[in-house]
Amino acid sequence: MTQAEQFPIIEILDESNRIVRGWATVDAFDTKGEKLPIDEVWKTLPVWMERGGVITKDHTNAVIGRGLNYEKGVHTITNTDGILLTYKVFDNYKWDNDVWNEIKSGERKGLSFGGRVKRELTESTPEGDTLHGIETFEFASVKDPANPYALNTEVNMVAKSNDSPSTEKESSDAPSQSLNDSEVGKKASDLTGGEPMETQNEIKDAIQKSNDAVKKCEELVTKMSEVLNKTSEAVTKIDGSVTKNVELLDQIIAALTQLKAELAPATPPPASTPDEGQMSKSKDEVKKADVPSTPEDGAVTKGAPAMKVQTPRPSNDDGETNKSLDPAHVEDLGLALAHGKITDHDTLRSIKARLR
Repeated sequence: MTQAEQFPIIEILDESNRIVRGWATVDAFDTKGEKLPIDEVWKTLPVWMERGGVITKDHTNAVIGRGLNYEKGVHTITNTDGILLTYKVFDNYKWDNDVWNEIKSGERKGLSFGGRVKRELTESTPEGDTLHGIETFEFASVKDPANPYALNTEVNMVAKSNDSPSTEKESSDAPSQSLNDSEVGKKASDLTGGEPMETQNEIKDAIQKSNDAVKKCEELVTKMSEVLNKTSEAVTKIDGSVTKNVELLDQIIAALTQLKAELAPATPPPASTPDEGQMSKSKDEVKKADVPSTPEDGAVTKGAPAMKVQTPRPSNDDGETNKSLDPAHVEDLGLALAHGKITDHDTLRSIKARLR
C-alpha cells in the first residue's frame, strides 16, 4: 500500500485537524483511457469551493470532508501538469473515522474526480479520449483511483481518530437514530447549495437496470433465434414439397406425351415419284385399258356383229373425191375402227389411205 508523507506541521494551526494533500487530477490517461484537461478542471474549482468543496467517500452521498485550497503543480513522475488539493476529513461520524484510519494506513490511496462532461465534445486519439465541457461536483476519497497518479502525498499523521473507548461509550449511551439513503442525501445536499448529488445507490440502481435491460435483450435474441430456426425448418419443408411437386409434374408431362403419341393417326409413307419412263408406261397402260384394241385387217371381232360402213366420199364441183376429211368425221371413223364395226376391206383400205 502507498504510504503518504507527514503533512508539514508548520502549515497546521491545530494538530488535531485531519489534513490531507494529494493530486486531485494529473494530465495523464487513466485506466479507462480518459483524461481531464487541467485548465478546464482549474476553471471549475472556484464554483466547486463555493458549493462546499465536497469530498465524499467512494462517490457516495456520504460526505466525509471538504476542500481547503488548491494549486497547480508538475507531477514528478509524468512531468505533466496536475492539481494539488488540500482537504480536511471530518470527525463527526463513524464513517469519518473509518475513512481517516484508511487514509493514514495507506489503504485509501487517493482522490477521484466526480462530475459531468459533455460527451459530444470528446476529443478521441489513438492514445485515448480527452474529455471536455467539465462540471466539477465533488472529489471522492477512494482506495484505487482511476488516474493512477492522483494519490495522497501528505497526511497529518498526528491527528487521531475519535474511536477511543470513552468516545465509543458516549456514542453507545446516546440514542441511536438511523437515516435512510434519501435522508443522508438531503443532509449532504445541504453542503452543496441544496442540489442533490449522484450517489452510489443511484449508480448501483442504474447498473442493475442496465443488467436487466441486457438480460431482456438476451432473452429477446434467444426467442428470435428460435423463430429463425423454426422458419428455417419450414423453408426446408417447403423446398422438399416443391421438389416433389416438380417431379410429379415431370411424370404427368411424360404420361401426357406418351398418350398423345398413342392417339395420333398413323401417317402413310410418302408416295415415291415415278421416273419419266414409268410415267410414260403408266399412261400407255391407261390408254390401252380405256381403248379396246383394233383388230387387224381381215380379223373378225368375236361377240360383236359385223358392221359394214359406207363411207361417204365427198367430192368437189368437178365430182372428184376430196382427199381431206372433216376432223369430226375422222373421229367417228376412228371410233368405228376401234370397235371393229367396219369390216369391209375396201372401205378399210380407203380409210387408211385417207388417214395417211
